[in-house]
Amino acid sequence: MSSKLVVEVVGVDQNGQRSTQIIKLPSQHDWKANSAALMKKIAKKFRANDGSYKLQISDVMLDPADADSLAQAVSKLDLSSTTPQFKICENSTKGEPDGKQIVVHFEQQKPFTFAVDDDLSQLDDAVFSSLVDGARAHFQVQGQLGKLYEDVRGKRMYIDDWDDLSECLEELECGQSLQLHVEPTVASKPSKRRNRLKATNDDENDDDDEKKEALPAPPKTIYRGPKKKVSLVFVGETGVGKTTLLTSIQDFINRVPFDKVRCTKKPELVGLSQTQDTRNFPLSNDEWAVNIIDTPGIGDTSGAARDQEHMGSIIDFLGDYGDFNAVCILIKRGTTRLSTRMRYIVNELRSNMPKDVKNNFIVIMTRSDVPVPDKDTMAVIKQLHLPTGNIIPVNNNAYEELDLKQYPPGSPILKIVKTRQRDDYKSNHDYLQILLEAAVEMKPYQGDKMRQLKIKRDKLKEQVGLLKRTIDDSFETEKEIKEKLAALEAAKTVEQMNKAFDQSGEHTDYEYVKVHGKISTACNACKQVCHIDCGLSYGDELNGCACASGSSCNRCGCSMSSHAHLGWKRREKKVWVSNVNEDMKFKFMNAQQQQRELARRKDDLKKKLTTLEQKRDQCAKDIRQKYSELEHIAIIGYNESFEQYMMECKKAVEKDDGLTRQEKEEKISVFDTALHQFNLFKDAVKGKLKQAKDYVGSFASTN
Repeated sequence: MSSKLVVEVVGVDQNGQRSTQIIKLPSQHDWKANSAALMKKIAKKFRANDGSYKLQISDVMLDPADADSLAQAVSKLDLSSTTPQFKICENSTKGEPDGKQIVVHFEQQKPFTFAVDDDLSQLDDAVFSSLVDGARAHFQVQGQLGKLYEDVRGKRMYIDDWDDLSECLEELECGQSLQLHVEPTVASKPSKRRNRLKATNDDENDDDDEKKEALPAPPKTIYRGPKKKVSLVFVGETGVGKTTLLTSIQDFINRVPFDKVRCTKKPELVGLSQTQDTRNFPLSNDEWAVNIIDTPGIGDTSGAARDQEHMGSIIDFLGDYGDFNAVCILIKRGTTRLSTRMRYIVNELRSNMPKDVKNNFIVIMTRSDVPVPDKDTMAVIKQLHLPTGNIIPVNNNAYEELDLKQYPPGSPILKIVKTRQRDDYKSNHDYLQILLEAAVEMKPYQGDKMRQLKIKRDKLKEQVGLLKRTIDDSFETEKEIKEKLAALEAAKTVEQMNKAFDQSGEHTDYEYVKVHGKISTACNACKQVCHIDCGLSYGDELNGCACASGSSCNRCGCSMSSHAHLGWKRREKKVWVSNVNEDMKFKFMNAQQQQRELARRKDDLKKKLTTLEQKRDQCAKDIRQKYSELEHIAIIGYNESFEQYMMECKKAVEKDDGLTRQEKEEKISVFDTALHQFNLFKDAVKGKLKQAKDYVGSFASTN
């Protein structure tokens, strides 16, 4: 089989336009002659620079020695500021080149064929520009050529630059061709005159062209089927990238080109969710009717109370909204530890969704430079009990706002970054297509079922609230009974202490009587009886005696102090003495009255406590029954992460230096109340209710 060698040259021609020229080599072996021919023809066809030229050969399909000789022969060639691309092709007699080809189709015209060498690493944007210019010239398009695209399973994958093109070419083996199509535009529609010229030129084609079989018209890639309807719910922690993901889906549905991408606005306060309310965003194109339900980020710096408000609003919104296909849990790739908050989020959703849609969860792995989960991230997903078969990566690097001012124009870093962002943008659209295709296959979950489930759960919460109030009443009643019993004992003590308030009674007394009927006054000093039958009574002063004269006796002359009455006798007698302590009497009587009142109140309280205990037992029974119904319907009966979540919230409040002590105590009191009710619920479900003091007392001690 005979063959010819040609060089494909891309450069700037004499008119300053980028041009592609094919130069035949005169010999297959005489490279000196080949070099001379190249020098001459290139100088003639391309712009010169003072007779000095520099050319770069991308690939020469010869032995190494000949390639070096040719490179040396053309080393002085220069095509202005544009580096030309060369390709030496060995053509068969049929004109079918080996290596890779690009075949461009446009309407019903003859396809345009463009050859590219195998070593893509030596090529750059000039090849893509040459392809576009060559196709526009071949199809005689007036104005700008429509966008190039590859038909991939009935969908258009656009080729916007050399990076896109090289990716497609890398997938080809030597000898294969890449089939591309031109998207029709107003500017690229050929005129009637051009069509007539085209028909004339087709008649004048050489024999080789006449022997070529007519290629079929390019397939139509516009989606013609019914619209695929999908509703997705986005849930995740603050900062995981929900808002950015929503923006990327909008761009995907609206087919926004990369150069029109806008960066997502970051919140002014770090940690503040960009989405503060649950909202739905309807999006549509010829293939998809997508509704995104965007929820507030959980973990907002506003605090746990706001988190619970957000979760409540999410569940309420979903219950009222209607059908949706999947709940998408957003997790950053590289997450090394499952946070209590994230566990709380997922379990709260699972506890409010029925079992028949437990697989209607999709894990969207954000920040995915690598499109598969790492070991740590997969462990987190498994701990959340989420399906591992629906993990969709997304990479929103194209939406990241970068500060590249420090890099000068033309910096290779800028080119690398731009290329990387463009690649990420394209791959992200592929991931989003996979996401929607996966979701549309899921059985739509009916929002009214979720609403009915929520109604049941609300009734259960009401019953738990009633149990809490009953327990609180029981605690207060028991407390009051204890207080009354203590008061009763105190009253008894007071009664005992004051019962001897009345000391009245008979006492022994003494009186003096005359022994013989007469009393004599005798002097103890002189032993003389100075006065017989004295009329004084016992105990009277002797100075009143008839024998007394001042302080002396007028009979014996002795001092009256030495005189005494004789004839008196002492005898006992019984007398009644009244001795009542009025203060002790009052205390005694009051203590008895208190005991009577306290005893009556104690009996009443015991009856009330018995009634409350019966009510408590009935509440617990109702809770077990309602929970059994919920457990049968919901994916999980209750959010077992709630207690740990509340404890972490309490710790966060304690560490918050921006709160006063009073504010901290108020917030912690709210968490304690929630924990109190949660523990009541769990014990009621297990049928192991404790005494009221074991619930109320433990929380009272923490405040």
